[in-house]
Amino acid sequence: MCGIAGLILKSGSSNIGQDIINMLDKMVHRGEDSTGFAVYENNEVCEVRVNCSTEKDVETLRHIIEQFGSIDDERVLRSRVGSYLVWADVTVKYEELPVLYRAIDKVPTLCVHSAGKWLRILKDMGSAKNLMDHYTDVEFDGYQGIGHVRLATESVENINFAHPFSTYYLPELAIAHNGQLTNYFNLRRKMERKGVTFKTFNDSEIIAHYIGYHMVEDGWSFEETLEKSIDEFDGVFTYTASLPDKIGVVRDRLGIKPLYIHENDQYVLFGTEQVCFSPLIHESYSEEMDPGSVIVWSR
Repeated sequence: MCGIAGLILKSGSSNIGQDIINMLDKMVHRGEDSTGFAVYENNEVCEVRVNCSTEKDVETLRHIIEQFGSIDDERVLRSRVGSYLVWADVTVKYEELPVLYRAIDKVPTLCVHSAGKWLRILKDMGSAKNLMDHYTDVEFDGYQGIGHVRLATESVENINFAHPFSTYYLPELAIAHNGQLTNYFNLRRKMERKGVTFKTFNDSEIIAHYIGYHMVEDGWSFEETLEKSIDEFDGVFTYTASLPDKIGVVRDRLGIKPLYIHENDQYVLFGTEQVCFSPLIHESYSEEMDPGSVIVWSR
């Protein structure tokens, strides 16, 4: 049992990371093994966010980045589990960002959480309140974002297994998922034969790679890829996928995992439970997403 949430501002930007954390805090009962969110902001600075197991790995990361460009600014934080989170503003050719992402992920003790001009991901072990108490000086201004609370059922409790997930195929893509993909290993073997590499054994990671691979390698549109995933994925699932200019939500045909949507003149809200809307709107009318459907909002 997990929970997902999303927020899209129809104009302007705000400290949207705090809004999403507040939404996730209302669903703490759905899981507090880990919590995370992805925010999109108007930014021309490319930032790479990497979890490093040890202090020595921070230096390894620096050497890898310098093979592709330069580090213009860097912030090193300690995660709640003691690892090192490196947030580095980098100067690299944007088209080489997927290659840099993959080079970092090849090191077993390094794991890219996000990489891009617009996308910023923060995820860690514990509840939303744990994140708020630990990262007290972190602000996330932006115009849209998605979030996730996790109850680990099929894979280990680990900061790198937390959501949202991104992919080296399309670094600005982020996904969050509630449910289980029962054909995960068959899908994984199929994608590995195509050259896709995985960092974790969390079934949700495959959603990011599936979308990124088919959009980049096969030229599918975002909407087409989400539609086809309903037939490709087995199990019970609802997931959200985000790019800088759009957010989509997908619900399988069985409709076991719910998703509620509220839209007004200011924003679009969606989440696993309507209660997560309460930090932004006290009384709201929401609609439950139909089973077997895809909804995409574009900016």
